[in-house]
Amino acid sequence: MITFPSRLPIAPSCRPSRRWCINGDVSNFGFRNDLDLQLIWQLNGLGIGNRAKVEQRRAENQLALIDWFRVQDRVAADVNQAYGQAQLAAGRAELAERGLRLAIESAELNVNAVKQTKREGEKIVTVVRPAEAVAAVQALGQAYADYFTAVADANRAQFRLYRALGHPAQLIGNELPRP
Repeated sequence: MITFPSRLPIAPSCRPSRRWCINGDVSNFGFRNDLDLQLIWQLNGLGIGNRAKVEQRRAENQLALIDWFRVQDRVAADVNQAYGQAQLAAGRAELAERGLRLAIESAELNVNAVKQTKREGEKIVTVVRPAEAVAAVQALGQAYADYFTAVADANRAQFRLYRALGHPAQLIGNELPRP
């Protein structure tokens, strides 16, 4: 039985299950005490549509996995390259340090040798010519420049390795709080 109220042009209908009204009366609204249970079974294209979706998701998963491996290989290559550069720069710094020690020793010996004199007849002659001492001091200056350049290169290479290992530059001055 369908009942329409007189003041509404369109009203919901009351069905025997009494979903929209109580006791078949539209004006008598209140709490409902019915329970609906619904079971839906959907068959997309007789199962072919579902199989296509599964294959599509599997292909997307494989593409993501390949992309992940590509990124992993790129990171490994960056780390490997930065590690090699750091090792070479450390070796150059060590060689420059040895060269600096030798240049310091040579300059000290040449400066001390310029102070030494010997007698040749009536003349007093220096054991080492002053030009040799000047060359030793110039070589010392060049050794210092080479050493500082090698140490700066080693520091840059260490930073590139630090960065390639996944540490952002912002963390250099600020330590992460310990949990």
